[in-house]
Amino acid sequence: MLKELIKRIDSAIPSLFPVDAVQFNDPIALQTEWKGVRSGKTSGASSVLVQRDANLLAYKSSIAGFIMGVFFILSGLFIFGLYFFIPGTKPWFILIIGLVFTLVGILIFRQASSPVAFDKTSRLFYKGRRQRSMPDETDVKHSARFDDVHAIQLLTRLESSSSNNGPTHYYRVYEMNLVKHDAQRIHVMTYGKALKAREDAKLISEFINIPIWDGIDG
Repeated sequence: MLKELIKRIDSAIPSLFPVDAVQFNDPIALQTEWKGVRSGKTSGASSVLVQRDANLLAYKSSIAGFIMGVFFILSGLFIFGLYFFIPGTKPWFILIIGLVFTLVGILIFRQASSPVAFDKTSRLFYKGRRQRSMPDETDVKHSARFDDVHAIQLLTRLESSSSNNGPTHYYRVYEMNLVKHDAQRIHVMTYGKALKAREDAKLISEFINIPIWDGIDG
């Protein structure tokens, strides 16, 4: 009940980046929500979309994602080392900082290595390690049959970041979702650059033969 109430309140709040869905000349586009599906950091920076073979289009960990993950983990371990090996009294919060850096690095690795793929053999889009090993098309949050996908949705939303005791910074990110025939959506990837979102959307569109609803510019 609480989730439904929150959903209704969110639906009543106008988007900061409104999209005129009439431009897509499709009644499903008018039924589709044009706010972001997922709130969180960009994942397109740590992953790159590649065609593994004629039947598989998948995101793989990028070099930038690998370097970023290593940087955070090594930084965390270095902070731990400073705390335990430098003599004298040290503030306990240094351990918290080291733990945060290490966990962020591990999270980047997990996010970058988590499978996100379009498989023509099974005619299925899936996300997650469980789906790769044993695809389950009834898991509507992490998979979708190609026959059920109506279009690719691109939109702009606002994301925020802040440091300890520092100001909050806001920036635009670009979200890619799959829209099903019933106007329900599945999040695919979030990008820091509009051009990259559009390039990947074009690859996916050609791979599974569905249109792109580009609402990045409204």
